[in-house]
Amino acid sequence: MNVKMNILASLALLGAVCVGCEEDKPDYWGPQPTPTPTPQSELLNLAAGKFYKASVEPMSGREDSFPCLNYSMGVKLTDEEVGSIKENSLGVGWQGVASVDVVIDLGTKRTIEKVGLHAIEGNASAYLFALPSGVKFYGSADKQTWSNAVSAKVNASTGWAEAEANLTDCRYLKVTIEAPSANRAFLVDEITAMGKHKEDWKYVPKKGAYHGAFNNGLSYAGEPESSACPVDAFDRDAGKATSMMLWYQVMTDYPDDKYSFAEIQRVRKEHAGKGLAEGKYRMFMYGWLSEARDFNTNELKPEKSSTAKELAEGKLDAHWQKYFSDVKEAQRDGVEDYGPVWFRPNNEMNSNWVHWGYDAPNYVKFWRRMYNIAEQVGVTEYNVFVWSSNCSTYGKYTMKEYYPGDHYCDWIGTSCYYTTHNGQIKHPYPSYLMLETEAVSPNKPIMISEGAYRIKSETYKGCDGATWLREWFNLDQTNPRVKAVVYFNQANSSAGGPECRPHVDPELMEIYKEGVAKDYWLDEIPEDVYLEMIERRTKQNR
Repeated sequence: MNVKMNILASLALLGAVCVGCEEDKPDYWGPQPTPTPTPQSELLNLAAGKFYKASVEPMSGREDSFPCLNYSMGVKLTDEEVGSIKENSLGVGWQGVASVDVVIDLGTKRTIEKVGLHAIEGNASAYLFALPSGVKFYGSADKQTWSNAVSAKVNASTGWAEAEANLTDCRYLKVTIEAPSANRAFLVDEITAMGKHKEDWKYVPKKGAYHGAFNNGLSYAGEPESSACPVDAFDRDAGKATSMMLWYQVMTDYPDDKYSFAEIQRVRKEHAGKGLAEGKYRMFMYGWLSEARDFNTNELKPEKSSTAKELAEGKLDAHWQKYFSDVKEAQRDGVEDYGPVWFRPNNEMNSNWVHWGYDAPNYVKFWRRMYNIAEQVGVTEYNVFVWSSNCSTYGKYTMKEYYPGDHYCDWIGTSCYYTTHNGQIKHPYPSYLMLETEAVSPNKPIMISEGAYRIKSETYKGCDGATWLREWFNLDQTNPRVKAVVYFNQANSSAGGPECRPHVDPELMEIYKEGVAKDYWLDEIPEDVYLEMIERRTKQNR
């Protein structure tokens, strides 16, 4: 096992915290129906955060911010921030042209029902910005053939040009902005494309949920099993194989191929199919963290770490492009790729213990930027992006304010551990701890992307381990949208830290074995999911 992953894994224990809970258990206890994707009735801004290019370079001083490689001139026109002449830095401006075409890549084919553009007029920095004389919207599947124009006039009171539309099979939205008059400058700060997001649940078992675990060099440290593969040892202790595994990696642009996808491929090759029948493997998810620490002292390395703001501004664009390109190459036809990669980037963002936390606006921008690059490279069809919070939120932002939107992730995850809040525990059990996460969006499958009962900890008293574990394995009854759980099977490396390994307490290990023995908790990937993988991989490689 890779020793540096032990350090990364221990970071997750710092984030396993929940804010005070209510005394009573939820009122929905009892058998629950198997969930299905929820049809969306509300329109979603499908252009939010998407990449685009303009046919004419903007005027000096009115360029976009943070262009993204060769993919986009920036995100000002899709960042969902609408301003005024006093905030004209939000806009992109042109002068001395008859018209400008802005082409937005929506990432996949969509049906657009309503389109809009917001412009700003007034005096700013010696320029008098006037409203465009008209706006036209076109849709296309391939940028070769465009639909008939949908025309709109700018409302002088609001600055908005809006129109109903029926643009089908529309991956690309072209917006032609007509200048107010010769040599008059105009300033635009937002373009919208409203449509319904058709939810397509990815690799969700029709029956049951994935039984997963995190194991590493600390899982059986100092025990006879320490020389054995911890994945095998955990499956033996649990009396059941895991169908999902968790790993960790630093998201940073190290030299000499460190922390590359090649490293992840080596781990997948060694462990994803460990102990399973030939040709079978576990779902492989990893926490991809923009935080690096010194191997010996565990101190943060700021030069190799990134905040949400730095990522939103493009610090790791080239790294992401190379990384996703390596993923694409590893998954091309004729290559054994060990299944889709489940990316869990920068989790527990709604906290103050991670380098990228406490900053919802920039976190959303970061996530969208990273996902858009993956989309441009062509790896979002087959692979899985898991947006994963902490089960309770700290700071001034709500959990939902960190969410990039249904069209930017596949699953919603959370870290689920019990804790004290101001020295008190009220309802520290899994069924309650999932509620805030489930409220982020009704349209996604849910997972506990890591979690555990903390054993033998003086800090976290007052929670009954037997009750906690029974609730964990009763989530099929109380929280049926939870379609995967990943048990964090590690001892904390710091003195006095919480112990999460169930096998250190024989009574709790028996309760774990009893709970996981239910058929609901899957020890292998269902055949229909394997078929879905083949279909999605074929589509991705076209």
